[in-house]
Amino acid sequence: MILKDIILNLINAKIRNNPAEIEPEDHATVEEQILDAIFIPYQVIEMDCTLEFIQNNFIWDEVPEKGLGKNLMVGFAYCNGNNGTRDRRKLTSVCYSDEEGPFIYDYGEMGNEFGSESHVLTKEELPSTIDIDTSAGTDEGNDYMTTGRQNEGRITLQTGGLDKAHNNMQPSIVSFFVQRV
Repeated sequence: MILKDIILNLINAKIRNNPAEIEPEDHATVEEQILDAIFIPYQVIEMDCTLEFIQNNFIWDEVPEKGLGKNLMVGFAYCNGNNGTRDRRKLTSVCYSDEEGPFIYDYGEMGNEFGSESHVLTKEELPSTIDIDTSAGTDEGNDYMTTGRQNEGRITLQTGGLDKAHNNMQPSIVSFFVQRV
């Protein structure tokens, strides 16, 4: 049978609630042909699914097969760095760009990774000046900070900071990424 006939046979069998007319020894070949016709090799798919779906359709406890698809997800694997997949855990995707420019990162290199969850500001990243008016009072409704002393020039600000990294993450949603293997 050619693929078109196989698919039509499966659809008609499902509509009529009858068993498909496929020889048992051809099942694996038919399944492989259908997957090859529908999915592109190495295709990555983002899924919004439940934990129950993941546990029912991916091998989760056995290494090195951890993350390999089973049941409904045969032919796919969780993008965890195993089974020939790229480790996409805790990464946000950025679209490829062939534009040239003074970009901080190279968006034209497939697989390039950049950014971080948190970042400690360096001295170079702090503003060069902090303008503070030390006079007491208000001007047109704007309150001013006062030190209790006027016109003494330089002020040392005690921030009380502990030099801890701060969150540097864009608004995100957790999804499950799988790859055709």
